[in-house]
Amino acid sequence: FGILENTADELADLLGVDEVSPAVAQVVRALRPVYEPIKAASRSCTDGIFPEFNEVNDFNDCLLLPTRLVRRPGAAPLLVKQTMSMSSIWQQSTGSSIWGGGLVLSRQMEALGAQFWASKRVLELGTGTGLGAVTACKLGAGQVLATDRDEQVLQLAELNAKNNLGVTSRLRTAQLTWGG
Repeated sequence: FGILENTADELADLLGVDEVSPAVAQVVRALRPVYEPIKAASRSCTDGIFPEFNEVNDFNDCLLLPTRLVRRPGAAPLLVKQTMSMSSIWQQSTGSSIWGGGLVLSRQMEALGAQFWASKRVLELGTGTGLGAVTACKLGAGQVLATDRDEQVLQLAELNAKNNLGVTSRLRTAQLTWGG
């Protein structure tokens, strides 16, 4: 709570009360720097427990965290930067956050194992944050081309690749528009 800028309502819903005092809401807002990393590491965000839009919290605030942690079996987790915020949600590309489908894709890729991906050439359409492309590289893909129509999203994917892979020539990005 607190990410969606309506802390008092969210807190009241969470506690099952009609309303919380402005003072309590202010304390919760002050704790936001502590809340965000805890939320990012919580199973609700790392495992995508709640769909993006749901009955429990209307909108999954994991999409609005500045960084998401993506757990990997038997390996160090990925830290993926996101740029979607409540103030820019309707102007920004959906690719600026990790959605449930991206988590599922990453888990499925991990389930196939490193032997499957070894030296493969991978093309990702609609890379968004770059999670799929980074996962492919981590699993040993020889060459990965991550594409998206949005130049800002491609810059985000490049940043996430650099932060999680270091400097590598195995992952490239390119702008690609498809559809009508």
